[in-house]
Amino acid sequence: MPDLTCIYCLRDVPAEGFNTEHVISQAFGTFESNLTLTDMVCRSCNQYFGDNLERVFARDSFEAYYRITTNLRPAEHIRAMPQRRLTLTAAPGAEWEGLRLALIAAGGDAAVTLEPQVGLPKTASRGWTYLTGPELADRARPLPADFDRQGHIHVIGPTGEVR
Repeated sequence: MPDLTCIYCLRDVPAEGFNTEHVISQAFGTFESNLTLTDMVCRSCNQYFGDNLERVFARDSFEAYYRITTNLRPAEHIRAMPQRRLTLTAAPGAEWEGLRLALIAAGGDAAVTLEPQVGLPKTASRGWTYLTGPELADRARPLPADFDRQGHIHVIGPTGEVR
């Protein structure tokens, strides 16, 4: 059998180097008429897209959170979510606007908890800028320009206590 050309990398690859590519990732469900590409995507490209795109969308995005809150995935899967791209914060206009939250599994359900963080008061307006431990430890990241150095700060510990 002649080599086939991958539609992504354009390399000529023997036919056994191809597998089925699901146009809509199976992470988002299996559908009766799910579009697949057969003998069009080499295993290497298929693996690359699975590792670099599907994992991001399926495990670290609003869609991942939505799949858990709608019970398409069990709440325990929150532990597998890196939570690097999906950031939950208190709503704009709220007293604690910008406060960082983290997803957790609690009793089989998805829930949120406070992340350990420090709240820095703003000078120009009432309000706060919240920074997590890794953000504070990043020496390349300057403190916010509007940080009121004369004000008090909020220190929020791992159990949610505010000091």
